[in-house]
Amino acid sequence: MCIEILYNPTVIGAIMGAIVGAIASAVFAIVTSWYKFNKRKKGAKALIKSEINYTLDAFEKFKDKYLKDEIKIEKNKEYPDLFNFYGMVAIFPIWNNQNWISLINFIPSILKEGEINKINNFYSKCDEVTDAANALADKEPFNELCIEGQPTRKIPMPLNDINSHRNMFRKDLNELIEMGKEVKEIFE
Repeated sequence: MCIEILYNPTVIGAIMGAIVGAIASAVFAIVTSWYKFNKRKKGAKALIKSEINYTLDAFEKFKDKYLKDEIKIEKNKEYPDLFNFYGMVAIFPIWNNQNWISLINFIPSILKEGEINKINNFYSKCDEVTDAANALADKEPFNELCIEGQPTRKIPMPLNDINSHRNMFRKDLNELIEMGKEVKEIFE
């Protein structure tokens, strides 16, 4: 009796319809999931790219405005920009990596390990340079002179000392910008 049912064209049609429907449903689910993943991948890359571009542009503008050229100290010459260096560093650009952090679980599926390491190194260098900027912003271009029995006096810091701080910061910022350009190439 069971074998007779299998020879019935109506039953065979129903079984074949069920098999074809199951296969079509599985293919549709796979294609839909693949499409959603690729769309999410493109969106995540675009978010991270825009975040890095914004940060890098802010650093480049800061460098071009305040630290474009290296200063070499000459005798009998005034350097008002150099004397204002510590105040200028206080307006170092604020950056963030919120998109990078919020997508951290998804990132390994869209970027290679070397690319992830480059981006992490870039953000670490951002932290390092920002910490240096904050430390320099707390300084004053004066040294305190304490003589027993007299009030403390502030005397101007030697320009060579200020210039060495400026050049070290400028070097770190240049390294950071170069790292940022390498990271930027990942998304092009």
